[in-house]
Formats: sequence, structure tokens, C-alpha cells
Amino acid sequence: MTNTQPDARKTALTILNSLDKGNHTLDSILENFSDKTDFLSKKDRSLFNALVFGVIRWRGRLDYIIGHLSNTPLNRINPKVLNIIRIGLFQIIYLSRIPVSAAVNTSVELAKPFAPPWVIGFINAILRNSAKKFKTVPFPDPYKDPVSAIAAQSSFPKWLIERWLHRYGPKETSQLCDAVNTIPPITIRTNTLKTTRKNLLNLLKKEVEKIEYTTYSPDGISFFKPNSSIPEMKGFKDGWFVVQDEAAQLVTSMLDVRPGETVLDACAGLGGKTGHVAQIMKNQGTVLAIDKDEIKLSRLVSEMKRLGISIITPLACDLEKRLNIK
Repeated sequence: MTNTQPDARKTALTILNSLDKGNHTLDSILENFSDKTDFLSKKDRSLFNALVFGVIRWRGRLDYIIGHLSNTPLNRINPKVLNIIRIGLFQIIYLSRIPVSAAVNTSVELAKPFAPPWVIGFINAILRNSAKKFKTVPFPDPYKDPVSAIAAQSSFPKWLIERWLHRYGPKETSQLCDAVNTIPPITIRTNTLKTTRKNLLNLLKKEVEKIEYTTYSPDGISFFKPNSSIPEMKGFKDGWFVVQDEAAQLVTSMLDVRPGETVLDACAGLGGKTGHVAQIMKNQGTVLAIDKDEIKLSRLVSEMKRLGISIITPLACDLEKRLNIK
């Protein structure tokens, strides 16, 4: 029998390759490949998330190390091959529970379906060499070339480091890079149509680590390491919360909408802010949710049902064409 179970590393490679094409954002690519990621086991989903977000977060630093150890310039390495090397090197440097041999061998396996033997040998050699030498790779001197040093170590583009150094100086720039590279908690918004923030926090305490109220949003909660995927959590299934950053929650709060009003959401997308508007309106009034993507609107409708929201009227429409905006 053929094993059709999705593979975390292979799926991560597919996502990274799609992102390199530059046609879509990471969010939209993840949405498009949800049919594969949804079937990953809990363990494989954790690995998948670590690889995708980790490689993207540390790509600049990974590329610096690869460039130092490779005789072939990065711009001459096949992009698919380069992503395989990045995935392998990320595991070697950042995922201590994965043996080096497993990181190398699984990366080689990723290349076998499309790469000739010499390329497979190249991947194997680079990763084994990196495992021995990545700790001793010399980075630029921060006193002689602070831009290159911080950019390589922190995995940020040089143009941004130049701007921050000019504005904040080297110490605060390094601190800012460290803050941005820190993995954030999962932040959710309480659906106050169904429960209170206190009740939701009490429900989630047993299912997550380090849970707390958000600082500014009156409906927000943040936590780390849920025991199960978000869609599998009882609170999510019951429509008690939505995954939404605190900043996004504050945007909707600033609208000062009232129950009974009519609100136009001209770019509704998947309905994160749309649902929040309806929630603040206590599900009284009308919210017209417009988006040119009918698939997104379909998912929005499904999401509103989960949340118990009934005042949303979806409309598929390209406003740029309708209003002749150029």
C-alpha cells in the first residue's frame, strides 16, 4: 500500500519553493496548501512550522554560512537545491533534538526525485561540512563593518540595518533585531458573543503554556505551546475565540462601531476584522463584507457560522474595476 501521509520536510520545501516565486504571500500559500498541512500529525505539524518559519526567519544567516562553506556562489545554486540545504542546515543549527545524520539524510532524500547524483553529493557534502564548521564560521567584524555584521548574524537585509543604525545606533539596533527574531506567542481574540475573556482563559489553562491577558486589547489572550492544533481545541470548535494579533484587534476597536449600524468592510478577506466588527456591534445591524476572492468569502461565511454571527452579508466584487480605480 502506498503511504499517502504528508511529509513535514517535503511539505515545508514545497511552501518555501512557492514563496521564492514571489507571486503570493506566505499566508496565501499556506492557505492554498492547507489540504496537505491539515493532515500532518501533531509532531509533524510542529516540525513543519519550525522549518518554514525558522528558515524564513534565519535565511540571511543560513545563506551567509552556506556561502562561506560552498565553492559554488549562492546565485548559481538551483533555488530548490538551496532551499533543501537551508532546511538541512536549520535543523543542524537550531533543532537540537534532530540528529545531524537525520538532518543530512532527509535533506538528501528531498533532492533525489529531481536532482542528478552530483547535486545530491553536493548537498550531502555541504551539510556534513556545515555540521562540523558552522560554529567557527567568521562573521564580519562589528567594529569595522557593523552593517554586514548585524545583517548576517541577525538575518536582516542590509538596507534595513543601515536605516536602523542611523536612527538608533548599534546597541539598540541589535536589541531590535533580537526582539523581532524572538518567536511570539499565539494571540487570540475572545468571541464575547459566546463567552467572556475570563472564562476563555480558564478553559485554556489546561491546554497551553504561559497564558496571559493581552496588555492593550480588552478581548485578547496570549499563550505558548498548545497541546493540540488550534482547530482541534474545544474552545475553537465552540466558537469561543479567533486567532488574531493584538494590533489587529486594536484596529477594529478604533472604529467605534455601535449596535444597529451599517458597516462596509471593503476588503474582508477571511473575516478576522469583519467578525470583530460584528462582535462589537453585538450582532445587531448589518456588515457588508466585500472581497474579490470568492473562496475567501466562502471561508468567511463558514467562520461567521462558527462564531454565531448572523449580520454579515458577503459580496464578491472587485472594487478597483467597479470604481475604475487606477
